[in-house]
Amino acid sequence: AGLSMSPARRHRSTQAQTARRHLFRLAQCCERERLSSYSMDMHRHHCQYPYSRLLSVSLVLKMIIIASFAQTISASSVALNSEWRSLEAARRVVDTYIDPECTLLSSHNSLHVKAPKQGLDTSSSAVVTAQLKNRSMLLCQQEVLGSSGYVLPSTHGQYAMVTSADRVEYLEHFELIGFSSLSRWTVLQSKFAYAKARQLPMFLILGRLDTLQLNHTSPTCPELTTKHNGLKSIGMLALLLSKPELAGAVYTDVDASVEDFSPLPSDYMSLSTSGQADVVGTSNWRNPVLINGGALIIRNSQRGREILALWWAYRCGRRDQQGLSRAVFEQWPGWEPSPEHDEFWSKVYPGDLAHLALHHHEIRMKAGFKTQWTCDGVCDWLYRTTGCLKEPLEMPGLLLLPPLPLNDSAHKLVALQHYSGLVYRDAISQWICHTDNQGARACNPKPEVLNKTTASLQAKRRKRLCSHCKQAVQQLQQRVCLKEKGKTSVYACTCDRMLLPEYTLIANESKVIAVCRGCPNEADPHHEILVPSGRIKPHKAESKKKLQKLKAKAKAQKKLMKANALKKMSQAVRGAKEPRLNRIKSKHD
Repeated sequence: AGLSMSPARRHRSTQAQTARRHLFRLAQCCERERLSSYSMDMHRHHCQYPYSRLLSVSLVLKMIIIASFAQTISASSVALNSEWRSLEAARRVVDTYIDPECTLLSSHNSLHVKAPKQGLDTSSSAVVTAQLKNRSMLLCQQEVLGSSGYVLPSTHGQYAMVTSADRVEYLEHFELIGFSSLSRWTVLQSKFAYAKARQLPMFLILGRLDTLQLNHTSPTCPELTTKHNGLKSIGMLALLLSKPELAGAVYTDVDASVEDFSPLPSDYMSLSTSGQADVVGTSNWRNPVLINGGALIIRNSQRGREILALWWAYRCGRRDQQGLSRAVFEQWPGWEPSPEHDEFWSKVYPGDLAHLALHHHEIRMKAGFKTQWTCDGVCDWLYRTTGCLKEPLEMPGLLLLPPLPLNDSAHKLVALQHYSGLVYRDAISQWICHTDNQGARACNPKPEVLNKTTASLQAKRRKRLCSHCKQAVQQLQQRVCLKEKGKTSVYACTCDRMLLPEYTLIANESKVIAVCRGCPNEADPHHEILVPSGRIKPHKAESKKKLQKLKAKAKAQKKLMKANALKKMSQAVRGAKEPRLNRIKSKHD
């Protein structure tokens, strides 16, 4: 065919083939650069392909070439699309940016960091920050004083205690955290003391990865950006990869202290009756979420590491729970990565908690998953209605614990975290005191609160318990806990109140009896709550903006009705004398 072409046409055909080859190579290069911005250093693979070679190609020819190769490029993109969220991609980040050969010594007011590869052996936080340059991280294990000097505790078969900070000076902070009698430094010391007392290894994740974090936009949530909330996930993954002999790790935020030294991490992991829990956590103490990322137990298993890798890949938004929730959901059948699920998770409030609360039985059935902790009866009703767990709930790879102590014939264990504790009662009864969202009020409140007399504190707690219990019953009777926000469903009632009454489900009568034991002087503490038949629907609450729009619309309609009345009146009296028309208009006004 080329022999029958004219010279000009043959030249255009050769030019098209050359341009087609250049464009395809350019597309491959740009695809590698796009992937590297999620899985590796975005500056590591610059696309140096000479794009200027394509400038001589006509615009029409470019459009033909792009159209002809769109399917090929799309297929290549689909094949590589899942690579950025894989465990191998996260492993490359760990190998490139995180140095695990680091030790840590704690004195009465500072930390001493030793990292031979980084040339660090200093107690100066400024020197450590300057050396890391916000482009690399350290994974430092604490040295403890033994009989023969400072040693590193054994990691074989142990659960390590882990916390993270972007710089040392952030931890060396002695001012009290809001609503608490703790500072960040005293919180850190409580972790050091617990690890030493229980002979557990203690690790600190230190540093930032600005090249991978700042201006990062996740392909799963393009409208949300993040700063540093993904660093805990990649730091935890670095620990489990560098110390494969660990049984797992307990992560706690810098504002979460250890209050009770009696529990061990294995005590909570052993609650899993399936033996397959890779993540153990709990919700907030007030506004419920699927799982709070400030206190977690991660098992050093293949699935546990994959969840951390996905959490790192899905880092986006102001909070880190959304990425963790998606990483956990993708361990269940029907929640594999897809454009439909990308849209679900792209919302600011994706409705993940409401979905699990309404469908946890179906998810377990599809997965063929069997466990003791199925959250039936009252637990199921309360979870669907308020998003608050009364009993443990186990799903494939996940064990959700209630923000309550476990106290039955088989288990006696304090709450993992976020128990209401000292807000209503005289005991803390929780392992981790997390001070987020005024949580310190429940486990380590301000000094002026603790300085009050015992009698006055007890009287105030009893009064608060009674009033908040009644408010919880009233909210349940009004069915205002599950609401629509945008196109998703969210829970608006706080768990510290919803878990105060004692509930009894009467299935035959479709009602729940709630008892407020904190009101001893009340004649009848029993309250009836009707249970609606079928699936619970969200309560539609009108927002202020919506009410203003409705008022403006009503005002406009009223104005239009008045104008139409005047128009009809003028048509009816058309042809009449002017004085007569004026009198009719005055009468109407």
